[in-house]
Amino acid sequence: MSFYLLIDFSQINNIIKKLEVTVKKKHYSELSALYQSIWDQVRLSHKKAEKLVPVVLYIFFKIKCIKISSKKIIEASNLPEKKFRNYLLEAVRYCPEYLSRDRTKVVQKLLLYVINHFHFDHDFVQVSNSLLRKFWNRLTNTTDSNIAGVICILTMIKLDVNSVSYNAICRKLGIRMSSVFYQVKHRILRSETAEKFTGFKRSRNLLKPLLT
Repeated sequence: MSFYLLIDFSQINNIIKKLEVTVKKKHYSELSALYQSIWDQVRLSHKKAEKLVPVVLYIFFKIKCIKISSKKIIEASNLPEKKFRNYLLEAVRYCPEYLSRDRTKVVQKLLLYVINHFHFDHDFVQVSNSLLRKFWNRLTNTTDSNIAGVICILTMIKLDVNSVSYNAICRKLGIRMSSVFYQVKHRILRSETAEKFTGFKRSRNLLKPLLT
């Protein structure tokens, strides 16, 4: 038997205001239904339902392909990161829409967001899509934003784009350069060449043969 819980839209709106994102009015009913369905499953282990709000928001944004990072939601909600991660791992088990979403479309939307912001050309679009297909299976264990960052930087290397810094790409996606470095070193490069990778600028010649 489900226990109906009225979602606290004032808390939702406060977080959304801090995030500076737009949620259409018609989506509030979907958000409420998602919140209720997750609460029905996890309420026995969570005494305070309001702690689920940032997690449900994050899941909702991902399903709707709205660009947002978990870090920003954590900061906007004042929920400790460890608790957020724990609640998220539990909540997604009961959210088939999240688990079955087409992540490639999410990453492509992030790539387009960066491409439009930095005014990259059509060649950049084509190459980034090609590299995304090529390396997708190696990168699925990291976040959508990290994947987009890796693909953007590898595309810049392949096309010799120097007008924008790699750090600027990471800042725009809300990720750390160290995360992108880790993914390239441990997911893109083979073990015998990974030790030679010391940075994107210093190791361009090491990476370029992989980008054909």
